[in-house]
Amino acid sequence: MREKKKDEIKNLDDLIRSDGFQAFDSDRRGNQMFIDDPDRAERCYDAAENGSDGSTHREIIQDWRDYLGTLKVIDPEFPEENGDITEEICNTIISEIDSCEAWHIEHGSIDEELS
Repeated sequence: MREKKKDEIKNLDDLIRSDGFQAFDSDRRGNQMFIDDPDRAERCYDAAENGSDGSTHREIIQDWRDYLGTLKVIDPEFPEENGDITEEICNTIISEIDSCEAWHIEHGSIDEELS
């Protein structure tokens, strides 16, 4: 199977499944979470005993935003410089994240834990 390149991220689904996000998420959920966000860490630890996640939809959505914020947007005037995603793709992903968040707010599930 061929590995995804950074420039193959075209939407939120690609972003979430990217090696970069997986590494980011793994680091975030490591021991550092117990220091930075002990409430979430405890919920995730307890939920893992039942094979669940423990994070809320709000927290997961913020994780997506935080990772997206680490990516360098390609400057259209200097495309030869290294970057991770185009501004158009970044805006598409932001829109998808906002839509997901709005859906969970509208349906009252934004603060529910993932199972």
